[in-house]
Amino acid sequence: MKKRLKPQVNILLTFSTLIIGGALFLFLPIAQRSNVKVTFLDALFTATSAVTITGLTTVDLFATYSTFGKIIIGLLMQLGGLSITTISVFILTIIGSKISYSRRDLARETVSIDKKEGILKTIAMIVKITFIIEFLGIGYFTVFFLIKGFNFFSSLGYATFHTISAFNNAGLTIFSDNNSLFLYRSDYAFNLATILLIILGGIGTLVIYDIFSKKNYKKFSFHTKIVLKMTAILYLFGALSFYFGEKEATILNALFHSATTRTAGFYTYNYLNAKNATLLLTMLLMFIGGAPASTAGGIKITTLYTVFKSTTSKIKRKTPVSYKREIPLEYEQKAATTIFLTTAILLIGITIIALFDQQKDLSYITFESISAISNTGLSLNLTSSLKIGSKITLIFLMLIGRVGAITFISAFLYKQQQLAKIEYIEIDYLV
Repeated sequence: MKKRLKPQVNILLTFSTLIIGGALFLFLPIAQRSNVKVTFLDALFTATSAVTITGLTTVDLFATYSTFGKIIIGLLMQLGGLSITTISVFILTIIGSKISYSRRDLARETVSIDKKEGILKTIAMIVKITFIIEFLGIGYFTVFFLIKGFNFFSSLGYATFHTISAFNNAGLTIFSDNNSLFLYRSDYAFNLATILLIILGGIGTLVIYDIFSKKNYKKFSFHTKIVLKMTAILYLFGALSFYFGEKEATILNALFHSATTRTAGFYTYNYLNAKNATLLLTMLLMFIGGAPASTAGGIKITTLYTVFKSTTSKIKRKTPVSYKREIPLEYEQKAATTIFLTTAILLIGITIIALFDQQKDLSYITFESISAISNTGLSLNLTSSLKIGSKITLIFLMLIGRVGAITFISAFLYKQQQLAKIEYIEIDYLV
């Protein structure tokens, strides 16, 4: 009898295989410019960053990779954002092939959906909405670059790469200035469209579908209501704190900053000049991330919401309630576990990098590590100068951030057989 792998193991293997395959392609001479020789570690780092839709890089993508290499990176971002499992299930659904329950479970785990009913329709909806939004984004930015004086094929190439990167919250760019989006930091047409793509990717296609199908806030699902509320609060908080915290920041800089910190990774402001308070708040927003079942990383805004509701309820000695519904204990436990495991793994990563690169500033290492595990991609220009051990550590942090701390840990735990339920006497100790 063929032994089935746990969904968590399959998810980890799927992303790992895609990363290694992408690295091998990027390591090919055809993927690199004629005067450049990329090490396999740099190729692996770039592939990991693209697949995990993070945005950290050890090399300048424009100056390093050929057109073929950039196409590979774009495909890796798209496959990483949707995941191979989601796309394969969608294709099998279209051609009418039978999809096994194990593959359905894997798809459900990959897109972070708890319910098992209607998973195939949900997957189809996710893929369709993704491609519709990206198609519109590509059209918009193609026209934008044509107006800026680029030829049609260059405009289409830049537009496609940027749209995929923005909607999937990847934060990778192929512009020649090697400073993310500095060239367009004052361009409202460019910035506002990019912000929209980032936010849409960050709230997720489930929320987008809910908004357009129901069109009435009262009819939205609880998930949609929580995501929209938390997104609005964090976006406003991020924009205001950045605008008033940085004297040189414009309103457009502040609006862009608040969107990109959770978890796109583009930047139109030099964070090396940012104040400590701004960097601290940026790290906090990166760690929180966006919504589940989206292209965003971080611990997720619903996790923060659940812990906040649980904590305030415990202080008031009341049952945690949201929208006149009780929050299940299972949700509270999962949220607390997510924060604990992510924080623990993050601290381990910071410690390892600090050991490898003892001359580097700890605050810079912390910023880079949070950016990696939250799949954000913002950087203080530290990544490229790190030693091999530190770069490998960041690779693992990016991968763990993409699959989730709980999924990563669960993949290495043996599946225990179900035993008869045993009731134990409660332990009594001080907490």
